[in-house]
Order: sequence, then structure tokens, then C-alpha cells
Amino acid sequence: MKEGLLMLYPASSTPGLLEYWEVSTSTTGADTVCFQYNHLLYQLRAVYRSTPVLSTTKAAKAGEGRALPPLKLVGFTPCLCKRTTHALAAPQRFFAVAFDDGLGHFLQCPSKANRGGIRMKAVVYADYGSPDVLQLAEVDKPTPQDNQVLVKVYAASANPLDWHRMRGAPFLARLEEGLRKPKNPRLGADLAGRVEAVGSSVTQFQPGDEVFGCVTGAFAEYVCGRETAFALKPANLSFEEAASVPVVAFTALQGLRDTGHIQPGQTVLVNGASGGVGTCAVQLAKSFGAEVAGVCSTRNLDLVRSLGADHVIDYTREDFTRNGQRYDLIYDAVGNRSVADYKRALKPQGRCVIAGFTTLPRLFEHIVVGAWMSKTGNRTIGLMGVAKPNQKDLLFVKALLKAGKVVPVIDRRYPLRDTAEAIRYLEAGHAHGKVIITVEQNNKT
Repeated sequence: MKEGLLMLYPASSTPGLLEYWEVSTSTTGADTVCFQYNHLLYQLRAVYRSTPVLSTTKAAKAGEGRALPPLKLVGFTPCLCKRTTHALAAPQRFFAVAFDDGLGHFLQCPSKANRGGIRMKAVVYADYGSPDVLQLAEVDKPTPQDNQVLVKVYAASANPLDWHRMRGAPFLARLEEGLRKPKNPRLGADLAGRVEAVGSSVTQFQPGDEVFGCVTGAFAEYVCGRETAFALKPANLSFEEAASVPVVAFTALQGLRDTGHIQPGQTVLVNGASGGVGTCAVQLAKSFGAEVAGVCSTRNLDLVRSLGADHVIDYTREDFTRNGQRYDLIYDAVGNRSVADYKRALKPQGRCVIAGFTTLPRLFEHIVVGAWMSKTGNRTIGLMGVAKPNQKDLLFVKALLKAGKVVPVIDRRYPLRDTAEAIRYLEAGHAHGKVIITVEQNNKT
């Protein structure tokens, strides 16, 4: 069961807080939320792991005999269900509920942290689609649990993962993200900021610490995450530089080291060397002692050279799969070449690690034909899988950042209110380095 508040906000309306709520769980596994809105009492009954049902059969004393407004359930997330009853006197974070009253207003169950109406701005989306579906809305400011850290976000960064989630593409991803609508309406993962509060069991951080890390929902003024999702920010990096690192670092590091088994002295080619993942992969490969070739467009040749690449290949003039060069390891951050192309460019016993995604036919080719060729031939070709954020790798990369062996590359910066434009630019595929989302600081919150 997921924790967190599922909220859907139209740009033109302001969410309203429910006047009263309590939660109970029966011995049969049916969870009930009672709440009051406009002096009328409603009941939401949801059998565990099934679709919730909204009942309007109960009326509050002040509302006896009145017609009930047509509330429509639009979001329900059970959280930490327990077999007990809680009212406002002892609030707990059990349920997050969102309703549409048919009058253009969205309501939500107040969380334990926000009885006083403490709010923050965050980017949300209610439907899959183009960047136009992204909206900047006011949502509840989170409160850290015992093992969590509350971070005031100073900068975040956009990744291809964000626009894939926004569009629900590839379609197979919707099996996890939500078939028709996103289960989690929040985007963003990379962030850097300052710790504002910590849970009772947190030992690594204290308020005021400058940190960076990876937490879902980073396109916001505040985020909460486990302490293991963060590390202290290197002092030689700005918040923007630190925010550009985590996702691309996890992707490049785990692809090169864990899937590619990179070794000192190997010849390594990075396709897409000027993108967010590619710029990091070039520098990491050099730190492992490899001889590195980077593939990019004409305008980015100097950039890739400056990152330490021993050779640069302009893909507009030269096909790296047909120039006669062979490599021990190919790291493809784009994923636009055929399995036959990779085979031609690899040395015997060589490996190709594919981190990028272009089209479904190409993806299936990489999965099916790549696996067949890996079993029947003397070269290994396949996808690296989804990168797994973890504190150990974050600290490993932090040491390289601190030593100057990995230098963040930033292309453009957008304020939080223009996140849709940032994603639009990233999705076009021409970014060199990372696209940053800056968050304006409001000390009154």
C-alpha cells in the first residue's frame, strides 16, 4: 500500500479542506472514512485492495433533510491501515481522499500535518498527455515520519523519466503507473535543498544541513523522504549543480559498473555523450580508467572533449557502427541503433548496455533479439534495466564530485512555474547536459 496524498487540481479552482474526518477498519477488512463537507456527513467505504464506494446515506444533524451535493470520488489512497478508529482529536495519516463536488471544487482529506492549512506549491498532473497537462497547484506541505527528512527544495532537475511518466509511455509502463490516469500525480526525482525537519529516528541529518538526493515529487517547494534517499551536498557544488546529478549518476554508474562490468584500460563508447546521462557516463568511464569515445552532434563536440573523452564522433558525419572501430563496452544512452549495429561495433566478448528508449519496436528488438544474440554469440547486448537509487552509490558519486572527477553539466534553467516548458524542451531531445527547475524561496512558509 502506498503512502502519500493523491490530489487532482484544475488550474481554476482552489481545493477545500474537509471539515471533519475519521477512519475505521472493520474485522472484515472494509475501511471506512467518515467526513463532513458543507455541514453534511458522508461515508466512504472501501474493501481492502478494491475500488472504494462513496455512500451519501448519512446526514449531519445540521443537514437533516437537505439534498446532498453530487460528490464524485476522484482519488483514494489507503495509508498504513490499522484496526482502530481515529478522529480529529488524535489524527493519523491513514487515508488520502479527493472528491469532486460537481461545482468545480476539489476537496481533500486533511493530513495530520496540515490541520492548520499549511500549504506549498507543487507540479501535479491528473491525466496523461503533453506538457500541457502539468499544473502548478497548492498542496499540503508534508510532515516527516520517524525515519524521514523534510527538505526545502532549492533546485530540482528534469529527466526523461519525467516525460515518460507524464505521457504514460511506453504504454506497458501504465500497468504500474496507472492504466487510464496516473496513480501518483507528482513528478520530479532529483533535488537539492536544505533540511527543515527530521523524524525522531533520523541520525544522519539535522535541520539546516544542505543535502541532495532522489525523491518522487521533487517538483515542489518541499519533499519528504527516507534519510537514506539523501546525502550531504558537496560544498563545492551549488544547489542547481547538485540537483542535476542523482538520477543520471545512478543510471550511468549502474550501467557501466554493474551491467557493463567496466575495467581499467578498456575501450568504451558512449552514444548520446552530450545528454544528461551521457555527460555523466563519459566522466565516470574515465574515472574507471577507460579509453573513452563519445558520440554526439557537431555543436557538442567541444563539450564532450572537455569532459575528458579521448575521441569524439560526430554522428552527422560518421556512423560509429561502420567506421571500423571496435569497443570492449558500448553504453548507449539513446537506444536508437539495431542489435546488428551494436554487434558490428563490439569486440569479441564485448558488451553493449542500452539505457535509452526511442520506439517500442526498437525496444522489443533490444529485449528479444539482444537476448538471443547474447546466448548464441560471443557478445552481450541488452538493456541495463531500471536504475535503483541508493545512498551507497550516491555517496560514491559524491566523492567523485568533491574531487572534481565528475563535473555537472547544465543546459537550461526554468522556474517551478515553467516546469511544463522545461519538460517540453527536454522531450525535444536537444538538451546538452541537464535541465534545471529552480524553486523560489518563500521564508514565510
